[in-house]
Amino acid sequence: MQHRFRWLLALALVTTVACTQPTPTLSPTLTPTPTPPTPSVTPTAPPSSLPTAPSTTAPISRVNSTSTRLPTSVPPTITPTSPPVTHELEVITTPSDAATFILDPRPDSKGAYADGTTVTIDIVPREGWLIDGWEGPVYNVVAGTAKVNMTGSQTVVVRLVARPVREWSIRSPRTGDVIEGTTVIVELFMNVTVVPEVSLDGESASKSEWVEPFSGLMRQTFTQVPPGQHTLLAVDGFGHKVSRTFRTVMPMPNAAPSIYDAEIVPLAAVFVGWYGHDPVSGECIGGLGSTHWNDGPNTGGVRYIPEKGYYCSSDPEIVSWQLDQMEKAGITVLLYSWWGWGDGNLDGVVEGHSDQFINRSLTEMLNQIRDSSRDMKVALIVEPFTVNQGGGSGELSSREGRMVLDYVWDNYYGIYPDQMFRWDGKPLLVSFDPMILKDDERYTIRNWTGRAFNQSTIEEGWDWSFAPPQRLFDAISWDGVVFIYPRFDEFYLVEDGATYITWEPRRINPSLEEGFYDSQWQDLMLLRRNLTMIVLYSWNIYGEQAHIEPSNGGPAPVRFEYLNKTQRFYDEFKGIE
Repeated sequence: MQHRFRWLLALALVTTVACTQPTPTLSPTLTPTPTPPTPSVTPTAPPSSLPTAPSTTAPISRVNSTSTRLPTSVPPTITPTSPPVTHELEVITTPSDAATFILDPRPDSKGAYADGTTVTIDIVPREGWLIDGWEGPVYNVVAGTAKVNMTGSQTVVVRLVARPVREWSIRSPRTGDVIEGTTVIVELFMNVTVVPEVSLDGESASKSEWVEPFSGLMRQTFTQVPPGQHTLLAVDGFGHKVSRTFRTVMPMPNAAPSIYDAEIVPLAAVFVGWYGHDPVSGECIGGLGSTHWNDGPNTGGVRYIPEKGYYCSSDPEIVSWQLDQMEKAGITVLLYSWWGWGDGNLDGVVEGHSDQFINRSLTEMLNQIRDSSRDMKVALIVEPFTVNQGGGSGELSSREGRMVLDYVWDNYYGIYPDQMFRWDGKPLLVSFDPMILKDDERYTIRNWTGRAFNQSTIEEGWDWSFAPPQRLFDAISWDGVVFIYPRFDEFYLVEDGATYITWEPRRINPSLEEGFYDSQWQDLMLLRRNLTMIVLYSWNIYGEQAHIEPSNGGPAPVRFEYLNKTQRFYDEFKGIE
């Protein structure tokens, strides 16, 4: 009886263990009392809604075999990423309905741009409206197009004004005209409801009259105009401004009117003598890597091989060959680029600079012209060497200006008087922007800018302008000088790392398209009576690809074609009656 009770008690305990839900911590399997022997008991499977207890004969955790905790999944570690930086661009036209605009590239789906994106804005005025100005962080503004850098959210405002019903213009005089006498008659064509204010050197006309009522043609007469350079300015209430620069001369007594004779209009060429020296010793070595043959970021851009190879500019054989070729082209004046004597800050101490060796090339050139009695003249272009070599602004004090003028006289103009080109009765000396030379009784001085002619450049005192792609008609100087060129390409300079080009590099006729150079000569023939000198830019400036000196290689070499073209066109120009 007692044994039966124990056996039933053991059976009850086993049944209880099998039917009870297991907990996360398991106890060892219970073993019935060995007396009396017990039959094998298989526990009933738990309901499907309850977890099944694992076998006690194997580990229940892959991490720790002694653990009694059920395995759980461990989520992966996620590192948060920052969203990309974007900025919004707001373009406002005022009035709002006066124009539409196009953005290139377009913003993303949220109307934003990635940080650092350069966006081009094209304004498309509606009919009857003109762009009056831009406000905001824009640059490279050309008419209705500008660029903005998205370094932050930007706002650009474009102001527009109503276009007059009919535009007006100045018919005469034109820039570069030479008018004899003391009376200047200005002809304007205009809308009768929009009459601009016209002034000559700040003075109003003494007489204004319509040629015919409501014809749109008006004449304004200025009297007692003294000889010299004059600026005509017309401005209307809509901000439209037009200026003309011309000069007046006194007529010769008992002589026919003085008109410049095309047969004596000289053909000049801008010439550089900076190639091929050792930058330290000045030795004439030639070859790539010598001075200005791609030897530095600001002296690179060379993509064509000269007919004589990468020559040295002071090599006597090279100088002789160049003079021969330029004479064939009809060139009789060299505007020789000159970069000082090594005293970049004009403190009286020659610190030294590789461009000082240009003086060796210039001396060789002048000696050959003199010794061979060539029909070639030279005028120096005083380049802004105080900026490049001395870190100055280009503006010279009276003392500094005197140093420069005395140096070129003592070393060149005073030594080679018969080889220097005379202009208005004195040897010509040219200075280039931003360096302006003051008047000196020994020279005829002309100041040349690389900016397009406008009211500001005239007021600043610049006489000549060469600013591609400025139209030839708009670039004739007050004294009748005009520049022509076969092409102008700054792309390779920038590609080689030029730091002084802070604007969008200009690429004008880089492939030497047929007709570009020819059309300039055709325009010159139409303007021949207003011209006193034609300046070719250039004979041998390779960094800007603007040379006609025979060359090979590269994507579009000039070979001898442009030398021959120049000769042919200049002969035709001289032969026109």
